[in-house]
This record gives sequence, structure tokens and C-alpha cells, in this order.
Amino acid sequence: MELGAFFKELRCKNKWTQEKMAEEIHVNQSDISKFETNEKLPDLEAFFRIIDATKAHELAALVLFGVDVSTIIQSMAQLVGGLIIWI
Repeated sequence: MELGAFFKELRCKNKWTQEKMAEEIHVNQSDISKFETNEKLPDLEAFFRIIDATKAHELAALVLFGVDVSTIIQSMAQLVGGLIIWI
């Protein structure tokens, strides 16, 4: 998962518009759009404000270490689905 897709996923998980996310982390809406499309990277301060605002500390650590979060989520869904079928 690219970093922009990760930011968009965090925003959507919170049911925020780009405007709301921008307000929460004190940047312009156009910056949020550019972050999500990988046209611009947030500076470190903005990155941590995004993580704090969305309460995604664990996911951020995984992304920073290069772990594909979408693969983990898909694997967990398959595991849970298999567990439900087994029960």
C-alpha cells in the first residue's frame, strides 16, 4: 500500500472529508489531496499529526517499517472468516 492510499484509508475510516482532515491537522485541503495522490509527502510534523488525529499509531509503525498493511488486513479477514466457518 502506498503512503497516499494509507492516508486516504485513515481519513475514510474516520468518515472525514479532506476538508475535515485538513482542519484536524492544520494544513490546507489541497495538501491532503496531494498527500493522498502521492504528489506531495507530508513533513514529519504533519505525518505525526495525521497519526495522532486518526489514532493509528500501530498502523503507522507498520507502514514506516515497510509492512503492507492491506495484506495484513486481508489475511486477518481470511483467518476470521475461516474461524467463523469452523465454528
